[in-house]
Amino acid sequence: MEVVLNRVIGVKPWMPLFYHIARLYAPHKVRMSPKPVAVLRAELGDVARFSRTDQAVAYAGLDVEIKESGLWKGKAKLSKRGSGLLRRVLSLAAIRSLHTEGSAFGASYRRLVARGLRKGPALIAVMRKMLAVAVPLLKHEEDYDPGKVCASSAASSAGR
Repeated sequence: MEVVLNRVIGVKPWMPLFYHIARLYAPHKVRMSPKPVAVLRAELGDVARFSRTDQAVAYAGLDVEIKESGLWKGKAKLSKRGSGLLRRVLSLAAIRSLHTEGSAFGASYRRLVARGLRKGPALIAVMRKMLAVAVPLLKHEEDYDPGKVCASSAASSAGR
């Protein structure tokens, strides 16, 4: 299994990137399973083909689809056109980040729920945000900055 993961992740050039994305999902724990990163990289493929993060979100099936016909107005739902495995891994990572102390994604989730959004749609918003943050990390090999995710988490971590 480890040999396959090393082939998918590509140990040498992608190890620093793995730690950047690992901090994205678990900011205080650098030790994390490489499987979420491997699934992100395998399911998204070459992220350079996405000129905007909205394209990656739509590719993952996390975009909103509105069904209407004439006067009938349906509900806005997820399109679910992308990879189910990618959505599943993002949902597990989002749930884990909710319970991780000091997580910017957890702070974003709590802020959305406090504003009146239900827990399910708030979790999907966190999944979208995780993907929107991970794509530039994969594309440009940048460092993860929690202050870009949620301003309240940056203020709390600056006070420590």
